[in-house]
Amino acid sequence: AKPNAAFGCRELFTSMLAYAEARTNVTRVAELLTYAEKMQDRDPRHRGYGNFRWYSRDTEVMDYNAVDFCMQHGALLWRFHREELDPATRDRLLKLLTLGLHGLVKHLPHTTYTNIALLNASDLILLGDALGDAKAVAEGERRLELFIKTLWEEGAHEYVSPTYYGVDVESLMLLETLAQKAETRDVA
Repeated sequence: AKPNAAFGCRELFTSMLAYAEARTNVTRVAELLTYAEKMQDRDPRHRGYGNFRWYSRDTEVMDYNAVDFCMQHGALLWRFHREELDPATRDRLLKLLTLGLHGLVKHLPHTTYTNIALLNASDLILLGDALGDAKAVAEGERRLELFIKTLWEEGAHEYVSPTYYGVDVESLMLLETLAQKAETRDVA
């Protein structure tokens, strides 16, 4: 409500999902979506195309991990709650998620960047599943396999961190629970 208040893109998606899950004030999703659209880089000439500014005060995409955090809850919102949204909001969300999927594909975290590598692979699979994009799912599976290979050969590169570990567990839990392919659920 404050004109100069800064907020994060991740919180927008968490809030949209929370409203939808609570099945209360679902019209708020459309309002929050307006801010998310403004924070998404929609210029195909930019490196950050499909990604998000981390904070509303940012003038451009500076943290390329933003798309990974946003699309995790975006995929869940689409998968479980799209039918509850009015058609105009649903169309806007689909456009945002489709561009977000492009941002996920373009974001190439190193497999040693444990939490983001897992989050990115998981998002590609889950959002690809939700949007019916087999190429995105296949790319997510490829990235997950590469991550597992690196983990097997080198061990974990990020550990003993409640922040990173939480992202790891959540990504794997969502894959184990929601991935369409049994093989992916087993890997998770």
